[in-house]
Amino acid sequence: MNKLFTGLAIGQLVEQGKLTYEDPLAKFLPDFPDPESAKKIKIKHLLSHTSGLAREGSPIGSSAIDHPTTVKAMVEAFERKPLLFDPGTKHAYSNIGFVLLGRVIEIATGQDYYDYVEKNVFARADAPSAGFPLLPKDGVPVVPMAYPYESDLDSENRLSFQSQLGKGGRRGSPAGNSIVSALDLIKLSNAMKAGRIVKPETFRLHSSGKPELSSPNYGYGIIAGPYLG
Repeated sequence: MNKLFTGLAIGQLVEQGKLTYEDPLAKFLPDFPDPESAKKIKIKHLLSHTSGLAREGSPIGSSAIDHPTTVKAMVEAFERKPLLFDPGTKHAYSNIGFVLLGRVIEIATGQDYYDYVEKNVFARADAPSAGFPLLPKDGVPVVPMAYPYESDLDSENRLSFQSQLGKGGRRGSPAGNSIVSALDLIKLSNAMKAGRIVKPETFRLHSSGKPELSSPNYGYGIIAGPYLG
């Protein structure tokens, strides 16, 4: 769900005049994935999954890069793949796009993405459990949290569950895997609706579909149409 909060952080910066939804990615990252594509991709395309970027961009879980723990390192690890389509012509889910938005936040503010979101999004809702703890490669988590797990059948064909803690990314990213308690998630929901994170008109913009970008059921980081019926 962290795409929602990355999007709201972008909305704050638009309200402050530090960027616009029409800004090209090239303004912040002039050569990602290549100079010509970076000029075509706009902030609004990244927010609505209409950038043309691939869904995933690097072997985040591989030992070769030892789980990047900064947004800058995640971006640097991405494979530079050609766009799948011209920005704004199709909707295709892209985690790369939201990690890039996190890097845009860092460049626009001069602050670490994680610090910015914790201070300017989570804190506005008084949600102290929300954050991005550095997870261990193995063992016990550093904060109270549900273990990520996968199910499988054991040797006797019984369903079992194996913890995946530390086997994926070591830290959440602008695209997902932040950690929050259920009660603080309710606080965040209430704060969004009350206009304490972004202005009500900004929240309405983010939570509305974008048919003009070929994304009628997804806004800016928020599903805006039917989901699972």
